[in-house]
Amino acid sequence: MGYYSLASSLAMATAPAVGLFIISKFNFQVVSLLSTGLVIIGFTMAFTIKYREIDKQDQPKEKIALYEKTSVRPAVVIFFVTVTYGAITSFLALYALERGIENIGVFFTVYAISMLISRPSFGRVIDRLGVANATFFTGFDCGIGFGSIALGTVSSTFGYSRMFLWSVLSVVIAFILYFAIGKKHTVEKSS
Repeated sequence: MGYYSLASSLAMATAPAVGLFIISKFNFQVVSLLSTGLVIIGFTMAFTIKYREIDKQDQPKEKIALYEKTSVRPAVVIFFVTVTYGAITSFLALYALERGIENIGVFFTVYAISMLISRPSFGRVIDRLGVANATFFTGFDCGIGFGSIALGTVSSTFGYSRMFLWSVLSVVIAFILYFAIGKKHTVEKSS
């Protein structure tokens, strides 16, 4: 699971830099065609994945939950944190072009390097969380998706500057929830 999350994060970190480079050398149509080709390759490769067959005797007898109750609160917090992440991965490059900032790809390159360094060390922890991990990443992915859509709507009406300014509200909500949830969790533990 650690490698899976690393691959996903690296793709989101490196794709904008690579895309901007290709646009600067060629055009947007080339990026679109390349992206389509990569989707087709990924789809085709998915059929070649080999996995270990699980014998019915190895499967747990109890019913597996779709989410882990204790992970819902952290998933809600990470949802609000990653709303801003959705805006960064979707619109930072466009905002930089609008402002005339060159070499914005450096940001995504540094981000990718930090992912390469940090994610493998968290991989073992992720492999042990199971349903809790799935619950957490549901909040993570939903935040990115919601942020891209909601803040994209804001940017089309008010522009990128205000969109990034207003995205701070999501972080403030996450900050408040973190302390409210943490305090409530501490009270519940002591009771």
